[in-house]
Amino acid sequence: MLDNALSNNIIPIICLGIGKSPMGVAKELRSMLGDIDLSNKKIIIAWESLSSSYEKKRMYSKDDVKAIFDEISMILDEYKGLEYKLLLGGNVSSKESKLSKDIGIDGVLIDDRFKNFNQLKSILEPLNE
Repeated sequence: MLDNALSNNIIPIICLGIGKSPMGVAKELRSMLGDIDLSNKKIIIAWESLSSSYEKKRMYSKDDVKAIFDEISMILDEYKGLEYKLLLGGNVSSKESKLSKDIGIDGVLIDDRFKNFNQLKSILEPLNE
C-alpha cells in the first residue's frame, strides 16, 4: 500500500508507536518501509507513544523523544533524495508542542479530544513561537 501511495504522488503519513525505545522504533520503521524505493519521494512519519494515548498522560521524557526521533532521522537520511517531516503524537498538549519545537520535530499529531479552535490554540501557539 505504501508503494502504491508513493507511485501515485500521495504523501503518506506513516504512524509508528509499537516501539518504545529507539531500537524498537527503528525495527518498526524498517519493517514498514521494507525494500520500497524512497528516492526523491516525500513522506510524513508520526511517532505516537501508545501508552501515553491509553493512559491520557505523557509516558516519555524529552530525552526519550529526542533519541527516538534521532533514530528515525538517521534511518530516513539513508534514502537519497527523500524529503520527510516528523510529527509527535500521544496525548499531545501545549507541553508536547513546545517539546517538539525545542528538539526540532516538525509538528504534532492531534487527536480528537479537541472540538473547537480555542481548545487547539494552546497546542498551536508553541509551534508558532
